[in-house]
Amino acid sequence: MQPLAPEEGLQLLPAPMWQLWQERILACLQGGPAFDEEIQAFTVQGQSLYLRVLGEGVRDRSGQLVAVQGAAQDITEHKLAEATLRAAQEELAATLAAVPDLLFDLD
Repeated sequence: MQPLAPEEGLQLLPAPMWQLWQERILACLQGGPAFDEEIQAFTVQGQSLYLRVLGEGVRDRSGQLVAVQGAAQDITEHKLAEATLRAAQEELAATLAAVPDLLFDLD
């Protein structure tokens, strides 16, 4: 598999994620804080995935910001597990809410 050029990769982001990405990069280049975001993206084949994206400004020897460096991690499985857990919690809460308030135990 060939790596994507940055401009190709950015085309895989939905518009709100693209805007967030631009804001974080620009803020970083202007001396802002490092960023750690979870974003939704799409594979080249159009499949939805979730990424954890981290970035920070890079300074030269004189202290001037010259670039932003970072990494992206596929967290799709983690996000799917969170959704499954959330659905199970909601189902349990609904079940418990439907149980009569008075329960007792006989010896």
